[in-house]
Amino acid sequence: MRLAPWTVAVLSVPLGGCISHNGDIFDKNVYATEAVHAADMAVEIVDERKNVVPARKFDTPFFSLPGDGASAEVAFSPSVRGDLEKVLARLRYDGQRHLLARLHLVSGVAGWRATWWSEIEYAKIRITVDVEDADTHATLARGVVDGTGEWGSLDATDGGPAALFDHALVAAFERAVATAKAVHDVNAGLVRHHEVARVAP
Repeated sequence: MRLAPWTVAVLSVPLGGCISHNGDIFDKNVYATEAVHAADMAVEIVDERKNVVPARKFDTPFFSLPGDGASAEVAFSPSVRGDLEKVLARLRYDGQRHLLARLHLVSGVAGWRATWWSEIEYAKIRITVDVEDADTHATLARGVVDGTGEWGSLDATDGGPAALFDHALVAAFERAVATAKAVHDVNAGLVRHHEVARVAP
């Protein structure tokens, strides 16, 4: 039987095409123009979650019904560390102290869910970042950042949620250490720390 033209058009829509994305992890972060009054900054990641799943892929079906889905505390990719180091490398430095940004992954899940019209990959995280003097271990500044993001398409991919989770982690770290306020707070912490060190017996 010959298919009607409109039927052919519907069947030719490619699966996996992007429909929408939303969430603060897609916002463009504006980096500080003020220099960090230190020589450099390293990063350390502490994953505080209790039920981390090593496998980063979901078994997403070819067809799904509204209400279908899955979520897990997925492990972050080893490449994330390099992405975090790139964030720190984009900052300007004009001092002598060595700093450490200790990132605590307090909570974080990734997953997918189905609706009538799309399959949605999502990620949600919370991190705290303590910026410390690497030599004295004094805390100079602390930030708490939440990050959420959703990516809607006609067909979720097995590895899509985990990739979105990695993106959320890097975006949250940017907001915690690279914005004008974050750099200002670190520099203020350096001033306080040096003043205390000078008056200490």
